[in-house]
Amino acid sequence: AAAVNHRTHRLPHRAVVVARAARRQPEASTPPTPPSSTASRRGLLFAGLASLVGAQSGLLPRAARAVEPPSIPSAATSSYIQDLLAKSEANKDRRTMELQNKYCRRQAELGIGDCGGLAPEELEAAMEESLKRLEARKAAEAKVAAKDAADEAAYAALEAKAGAAAEAKTAADAEEAAAAAAAAIAAI
Repeated sequence: AAAVNHRTHRLPHRAVVVARAARRQPEASTPPTPPSSTASRRGLLFAGLASLVGAQSGLLPRAARAVEPPSIPSAATSSYIQDLLAKSEANKDRRTMELQNKYCRRQAELGIGDCGGLAPEELEAAMEESLKRLEARKAAEAKVAAKDAADEAAYAALEAKAGAAAEAKTAADAEEAAAAAAAAIAAI
């Protein structure tokens, strides 16, 4: 006898599930009758031929044909996504530092971990110092990147100048060879 909830006049959930399971009747399973072997082979043969002929001639229904999905521009070509990725990469170190500072603040409140014994003033001073060091490192990296870009531009300019000089030398050599050939022809 299951307990009845007098407010809703229902049986508890577990009792309902047990009662439903008891009411289910076993399903009658009858084995499928196999088709005759000749008919099944003939059906497979015609189905295979129909799929080959239909696929080549376009007679298959549209749903049966392989349809390529529409081309979607990739993230590599989207300028908006590239801008977002660049901003995320630029702010990655700052977000990491902010997360570390948050955890340090929490440790100081609880009195555990590396920041557990710090006074609030010392904690804030240390956090400000870590952000200043991060900004200084970012500025130094930007300065090095600018210098590298300038060096690469200067190198490219030198290569272009050297290439132009080599072309000019080749043109001058060609003019000398043409003049020598003209002199040889005149001598004959």
